[in-house]
Amino acid sequence: FKILASTQLVAVIEDYSEQSSGNLCNDTMVLTNAFLNSPAFKLMLLVGMVLQNSATVLVGRYTRSSPAVEDLYVVNHLILVTEVGKLLMSCAFEYYTTNGQLVQSIQQNVIQRPYDALKILVP
Repeated sequence: FKILASTQLVAVIEDYSEQSSGNLCNDTMVLTNAFLNSPAFKLMLLVGMVLQNSATVLVGRYTRSSPAVEDLYVVNHLILVTEVGKLLMSCAFEYYTTNGQLVQSIQQNVIQRPYDALKILVP
């Protein structure tokens, strides 16, 4: 199965590179889009989300179980730190997948299409 999928991916990239003017960014985007739509990537995201949520619960429970009541932090602070961490990780991932064009990607996918961004914003 992996050999067949990689062979099909190479064929798609070769077909696309023959049609394009040889722009490396377009070829990379085809590879990225093929990877982002693959079941392996979706499974990787699911495992990452499960690990992140489990780690948040375990860290929160561990850190709130041992200190005195007056030394406890507010749970909202833990959630805020977790969400900021997820934002930074998603920015790093987007930076990697767009070959360093994070600002252009944010402008194209969020600022120029605010309705789509708002649909994703609501849980």
